[in-house]
This record gives sequence, C-alpha cells and structure tokens, in this order.
Amino acid sequence: MKLPALLLLLASALAPAAPTDFSKALAEKDPAARYRAALNALRGSDAPHDSLGHPDRKVAEAAVDVCRERIADHQAQEGDVASLAIAERLLAHATSGKAEPDLARRCIHAVAESRHSFGGKVSGAMAKVALEGPAALRVDATEALAELGDGSQAPVLARLAASDDADLSAAAAEGLTRIHGKGVTDAFVAGIADAGLPAKARKALLQAASRRGMSAAAGATAAALSDPELRLEAQKAIVRLAGRQDVPALREALAKAKEPATKGVLERLIAKLEKE
Repeated sequence: MKLPALLLLLASALAPAAPTDFSKALAEKDPAARYRAALNALRGSDAPHDSLGHPDRKVAEAAVDVCRERIADHQAQEGDVASLAIAERLLAHATSGKAEPDLARRCIHAVAESRHSFGGKVSGAMAKVALEGPAALRVDATEALAELGDGSQAPVLARLAASDDADLSAAAAEGLTRIHGKGVTDAFVAGIADAGLPAKARKALLQAASRRGMSAAAGATAAALSDPELRLEAQKAIVRLAGRQDVPALREALAKAKEPATKGVLERLIAKLEKE
C-alpha cells in the first residue's frame, strides 16, 4: 500500500466518528431486545469501539460483539489499520479497570477470534496481559495467545506453563499444543535446549512437542535426556519423535546416559530405527 493511501486509512480509522444513536435501544425494557437494537445501531457505525464503555450493559456487550465482527468475521488482513485500531481498543478497554471482569474477558475473546497477530502488535500486547495483566484476565489472555497465529509467542507460553498458578499453567500447556504460525518449531527446539528456562517450562515444551509429533525437536529432546530434571519427560517424547535420521544424536545421548532405564530406552529405539 502506498504511503499516502496508508496515512489516509490511518486517519479515517482514528478520526472521531459521529455518536451512535441508541435512543431506540435504550427505549427497550427487555434486555435481549435492547441488546439486539444496540447491535443493529452499532453495525451501521464507523467506530463501534467508541461505545465499549457505554453505561448500559447491553449496549456495551453489543459494542464488543460488533468489534469482534469487524476484526474476525471480516477476516482482517496484514496492513488493515482499521481492524488493528479496533483490536487495540478492545485490549485497552479490557485492561483499563473500567470494564466488569466478564465484559473484559469478552473483549479478550473478541480479539482472539480474529486469529491474527497484526504483525506481532496485537499478539505482543496480548502476551503482556497474559504475563502481567489483571489476575482475572491472565488465563483468558493465555488461551488467546494460541489463537493469534504468531508462533513467536511460544516462549511466552512456555514461561507461563511454569507458573505456580495451576489454571494459568494448564492453559499455557494446552496453548503450546495449539499455537501455530511462523517460528513455532524453532521456538520449541530453542526452548527445550534452553537451560535458562525453568524445568517446568521445558517439560511443557517436551510434552507439547510429543503431542504435536514435532520430529524436528528430536535432537533437542535427545540432548535433554542428560538433564536429571527432564530425563523422564524426554524419554517419553524421544520414542515418539525420533526417526532414522536422528540415530547419531541418539547414540551420542546413549554414550552420556547414566540411568539404566534411559540406556534401555535408547538401545531399543536405536535398534528399531536401524531396522527401518
């Protein structure tokens, strides 16, 4: 996109919009009817995100849902400045402290449903919420990271998997099995090999690599067999991940192995692969 056109699009995305007329919606006594009327009004608005903080709960819910439609159902693309602005406003409102917890979580999930990292801008902001955001949002933000199509966030999920918070740790471990996008495999291999990561994080990576059948992580998994804290998890994973091309790495791991059980696993695995 040429620069003048991009600047024009950015200006239109950020320019103040005419206030949406909610008079028909607010006249409805039934909450469901009020929500539907607000939804119709907002679908014709240029800036549904301006109504995220509306004092009427049903109008606010409708604003979140129309924002979701704009960035998810309309399949936002790279360089989509308008959708990026909406996603950023949703996250800002969720973490502002002004939204009730369930509405804030609704904002988080609206962003996740875009399945778009917006060049790392939104996935990076979501990672910040997962790592240090309000306690009520961290699990939801962690779950969202796996949906945003940015494999570079795999290390963040690994760190979160080492959390002492059981719900957060479980959400991150599950996210590691689902995260996709460029850089996932490289992040897994680097994380498994990273002695600076907590053992719990590296175990989560080994478990997820095994569940994903990530054969590219076999070399790092074989090397992890020499770490006492990772040995049992690495033993389980290597049987599933190793192929004939990994026999040299397996022999090297066998030469370093001290535990009889580990030696037995490697000897059997090597013999099996050499017959293939």
